[in-house]
Amino acid sequence: MTKAENPHSEELLLAGFGRRLTAWLVDTGLLVLLVLILRPFPSGMEVGLNLPTLLFGAAVWFIMSSFYFIISWSMTAQTLGGSLTEIKIIRLDHRELGFTLCLWRFAVYIIALLPLGFGLWGMIFDKFNQTWADHAANTVVIKIPKMKKNNGLPTAV
Repeated sequence: MTKAENPHSEELLLAGFGRRLTAWLVDTGLLVLLVLILRPFPSGMEVGLNLPTLLFGAAVWFIMSSFYFIISWSMTAQTLGGSLTEIKIIRLDHRELGFTLCLWRFAVYIIALLPLGFGLWGMIFDKFNQTWADHAANTVVIKIPKMKKNNGLPTAV
């Protein structure tokens, strides 16, 4: 985990590669489980390793992933995986993420995956652990500060 100074706030604890990877694995597992439960293939479609089924499956996966990530990010700044690993997305200007920014972030995330995931390597090598999507949306992923009670009032540790 890396610390970074944000000119608009106190010191932030950036989420490292391990937490972000774990969150992604949880989210991917959830989406796989949903596909297996919902079985969104039309009746009569032969399920197997053939081109129409693979294309249909990829389209379903893309649509489900889009809705899941964009809606989760825009509503709570985190996915279920992010919640379990205690990380969330924040804008560097401290404004709300909003649907449009999350849509843009997801589109850049997809582009970042295409060249062998090259656009995600910043999570490891970038000074602020930013991927292409983070740079494009002016966001960082932070570790949520633990709260402790101070005379009955929660305060960040």
